[in-house]
Amino acid sequence: TERNNDGLGVVFSKAEELFERLEVLLVSLMPWICVRTQAELLEEMVEAMTEVSDWEVGFKELKAKRKEMDKLPDQVKIDCFSLNAVILKTNVEQLIEEMQDTLVLALKRRVV
Repeated sequence: TERNNDGLGVVFSKAEELFERLEVLLVSLMPWICVRTQAELLEEMVEAMTEVSDWEVGFKELKAKRKEMDKLPDQVKIDCFSLNAVILKTNVEQLIEEMQDTLVLALKRRVV
């Protein structure tokens, strides 16, 4: 077992590096994972919208987020891990559509 100590040290070191890289990926995706919270806050934000420019900004933000999300890769490979982001992207797309629908309905109510 003493002969394996050096090898085990290398294995643990490489595993630590790998998990650090995975954590960096998780941190980079966290804003997309937290979109649900933003969707829940949208109702409150809509109540505060009074000017046309407020609505324009809201719709432009959603369009920009959709374009930004489209740039995310469907799959990320980090060494021996292959992570599929399609489910995340699909859920975010649905939330963006729900947010856009909420804005449209709220705008219609304000106009009427």
